[in-house]
Amino acid sequence: MGKRKHLDCNPPELPGISRVTVITILGVTVTNDLYVSGQVTGIINKCAQTLYALKVLRSQGMSADSLAVIFESVVLAKILYASPAWWGFANSSDKDSKHFSADVLDSNHISSATQQ
Repeated sequence: MGKRKHLDCNPPELPGISRVTVITILGVTVTNDLYVSGQVTGIINKCAQTLYALKVLRSQGMSADSLAVIFESVVLAKILYASPAWWGFANSSDKDSKHFSADVLDSNHISSATQQ
């Protein structure tokens, strides 16, 4: 069986309304073909930046308890925010991403990420 052809069955454009290919609604980025790879990439990048900030805070002497609170309130919140809405649209490569594996949610992750 071959691939199905993509039919462009968009309704006619209305005057004064522009058509977009990507939209962000309440912080969730969705493309016109309902892919959320941009959402997943954005979350990974934001979490990486926060983990770097946690490493800097750790090197400045912040306690492990405080780092864990920041991790839970920032990183986990970014990962879990609206995930029920976009997770079903994620493709297998997004879901298999090492950044979304179970070890990210493991409580030991914060200590190993901030001790380096």
